[in-house]
Amino acid sequence: MMRHDYDNPSLHPDIRLPQLSAEQADALAQYAYKLSIQGN
Repeated sequence: MMRHDYDNPSLHPDIRLPQLSAEQADALAQYAYKLSIQGN
């Protein structure tokens, strides 16, 4: 999971997650959910 990289700031000290609009965040959440129920 890529989440592990974000949980360890020493790996990516200069990376900041971009601010998402509500629509983008919702679409991303739906996409992640679809992947999770597929077992990926």
